[in-house]
Amino acid sequence: MAKVLILLFLTISCIPIIAQSDYLFKNISSRDGLSNDFVRDMDVDGKGFIWIATEEGLNRWTGNGNTIYRENNSGLASNELTTVYYDAKSNSVCAGSRQKGISIFDCHTSQFSHLSTKEGLASDTETLKTTNIHISMDSYCGYRAQPVFASGCF
Repeated sequence: MAKVLILLFLTISCIPIIAQSDYLFKNISSRDGLSNDFVRDMDVDGKGFIWIATEEGLNRWTGNGNTIYRENNSGLASNELTTVYYDAKSNSVCAGSRQKGISIFDCHTSQFSHLSTKEGLASDTETLKTTNIHISMDSYCGYRAQPVFASGCF
């Protein structure tokens, strides 16, 4: 938690420096089409799309618009997401949920597949939540763990 607060402080203290550069920052929220204002994690895919995990679904922000993936309109296993990770090797987006394992979005086919206790995860309910580990995929069978701060990966 302390690392997150330090990162937040450093980010806020650098705003005058950033304002003088050529970078443009845009705040997006549910008013702009985001599924929920409580963002748990974000990552960028190979095409530059921003994937956003929220408490109410997975969002793909293109810069001009947003696509929301939910249980009721896609193959996403759960709307309650805790983390998201883009794997460049497999060109897939992995979204960890609170209680239903990991959903894997194949960017080539635009289809979801799932990992749960049926496929070998130790637990569907503890996945990516209490272990404070960000699971990523090198390939379907190759896992590696990355430490995270709070509930997201920086």
